Amino acid sequence: HGVTTNPTLLERANEPCTVSNLHRLATKALCCNSSSSSSSGSYPPLKEFMCQTWGATPQEMYENGMAISAMDRERIVIKVP
Repeated sequence: HGVTTNPTLLERANEPCTVSNLHRLATKALCCNSSSSSSSGSYPPLKEFMCQTWGATPQEMYENGMAISAMDRERIVIKVP
């Protein structure tokens, strides 16, 4: 189980597409969801946070992807457009 986002979804949600904001969202999704509940009960723990890198060049995409995943390379999955 996991959650995914990309720059378009972030823009629609009025969330900045920055490394620091993605770290904040990943922390919230991966660390704090075990206490979340819905009308049907608790959600299962999330195993992955998937997000799309961005950049004007392949090098920028690589650098952004590495910066995003730096906080947890096991559970933060980088998608490349």
